[in-house]
Amino acid sequence: MIINVEQGKYILKEQWDTTDIYDIASSLTTPSYIGFWSALHFHHLTNQVPQTIFVVTTKRKRSQTLQHQKISFVTVKPNWFFAYERYYNMVVSDKEKTIIDCLHVPAYAGGISHIYQALTSDLNIDTLIAYCQQTKSSTIASRLGYLLDKKQLREIHTAQLPLHVFEQDYIQALFLHTLFQTSDVFVFKGGTFLKHAYGLDRFS
Repeated sequence: MIINVEQGKYILKEQWDTTDIYDIASSLTTPSYIGFWSALHFHHLTNQVPQTIFVVTTKRKRSQTLQHQKISFVTVKPNWFFAYERYYNMVVSDKEKTIIDCLHVPAYAGGISHIYQALTSDLNIDTLIAYCQQTKSSTIASRLGYLLDKKQLREIHTAQLPLHVFEQDYIQALFLHTLFQTSDVFVFKGGTFLKHAYGLDRFS
């Protein structure tokens, strides 16, 4: 018996029953890789099982449902499509790129607090920072700097996250965060500002 996965793509029934849904999802379009929350789960960076399988691709493709699971295709520009590895029949973003992707769209990873929990000591911090620099995203830089500093995996300085990727507001955010760490005299308001700088929930 042959199962029609989608137009032009078929799989034998016995293979359908035994093939991992991640294998099938990552083969629905090329180039592509399993990313975001799905990659966090694959790399054992979270114990939570995502209800949606996230597939990163440079092409536009509509979401679909297979084996009772939604598969969501996230379209990125070609310069964002890097740092992925092949595991048997599937392609997955490596651990560090998974974190960077999640910081780009936290909603696809369960939120900033979930990404914070995924930061573990076995991640290569130098690689994380290099990937961050490659994206040239001030938003990702500020979020990564904040989380690494909060996690105390490594002390963050502007020398590690170059100034050219920061906008004025993000430099100010890092300055305020550093000031807050070194003093209990200052009281900071402006929840909306912190929300935009770090992608966090409002604090006020």
